[in-house]
Amino acid sequence: MLTGAGAEKKASCRWLAAALWVVVLAPFATGCRQKPAPLPPLGDVSAPSAAGGLWVRLAWQGPADLDLYVTDPSFETVYFAYTPVRSGGRLVEDARCPGREGKPSVELVTWKSPPEGTYRVGVDYIARCERGAPDRIPFRLVVEADGQRLERRGEAEFERFEPVVLEFRLESDSGVTRLEVEG
Repeated sequence: MLTGAGAEKKASCRWLAAALWVVVLAPFATGCRQKPAPLPPLGDVSAPSAAGGLWVRLAWQGPADLDLYVTDPSFETVYFAYTPVRSGGRLVEDARCPGREGKPSVELVTWKSPPEGTYRVGVDYIARCERGAPDRIPFRLVVEADGQRLERRGEAEFERFEPVVLEFRLESDSGVTRLEVEG
């Protein structure tokens, strides 16, 4: 990690590169953007409805490492570096760069007995898996609980963490579970 003058020099170089892009290169780049990778088919993100509990899946296709973050009602967040959490949520599938060539990538967080309340789902495009990978990767997010399903599509931007891509509420009344999108 750079500190002091090294960090200042690196920051000023980034600023200069960004300014150069905006002023000089951007006007000529129209039409040069890479076409985004296609979204994976729904079959790749479906959770077995008979499994019960809560399933949160993030799926994408392309040379990128996306990370899934799910914050439970007690504000603990399940992700690659913190699993399981006290409420029982755990990261079950963690897709990383090596060995995924050409296959859809899926990350999965589950709870066997999820607590009622509001959940927040975030996505982070943390690394490019190959040189020339696009700045934006389309993704599909699927949440399932007791046969109910919520789905959200979006695009992850390189090095930009989106802490709330989806916010939903899980409620249970007389043994009937309800999933509702918040906001």
